[in-house]
Order: sequence, then C-alpha cells, then structure tokens
Amino acid sequence: MLVLAIFLFALIAWLGMYLLARESVNSRLRWIGVGLLIYALLLASQVVIHSAYTWWFGALGLGLLLLDVIMARKGVLELGEAFWPDFIRSLDAAALFALLFGAPIGLTMVIATGST
Repeated sequence: MLVLAIFLFALIAWLGMYLLARESVNSRLRWIGVGLLIYALLLASQVVIHSAYTWWFGALGLGLLLLDVIMARKGVLELGEAFWPDFIRSLDAAALFALLFGAPIGLTMVIATGST
C-alpha cells in the first residue's frame, strides 16, 4: 500500500506541476494544477505519519486523478493543442529523470545500509 501511495503522490504531483507549467490563458487549468499539488501534499503527509486513512486518500486520489486528466484534456483541446502527445512525452521525461536520479540513491541505500 505504501508503494502505491508513493506512486500516486508522484503521479498527482507531476500532473499538478505539468498543468502549472503550461503557458495558457485558461486560468482553470492553473487552478486544477494548484488543487492537485495541495492534494499531493496532503497525501504525502498521510503516508509519512502512517495514518489509518491513507487508503482513503489513495482512493480519493485515483478519482481526482481521472477527473483532473479529463478536465485538463478538455481545457487543452479548447485551446487547440494536442494533449496526449505532450502528456506522454512529459511523463516519459519525468520517469526517466526520476530513474536517473533515484536509482543511485536507492542502490546506495541497499548496499550501504541494507534494506530497511
């Protein structure tokens, strides 16, 4: 469950930052991004303190993620831009950089301190 919550946090935080980084005249997309980042921080706080409500936040996050992708897609299409190519390209780049910077840290933790 912890791995799912961490993955969900990373995905939601990435989508929020993606929507904030887009140069758009549509302020709705920016507010969706801000809402996603606030939710991601709430989810991270629940994961850190190991609350009994972590799975509720995870379930809520999946629903919010789907709803926000639908709303973001609608907003981007209204502007006349392509959503899915940019979305997938940005997700690929974020996953690549997370792997490049996270793999050495994870490997060092496993080798130096053992799996804790």
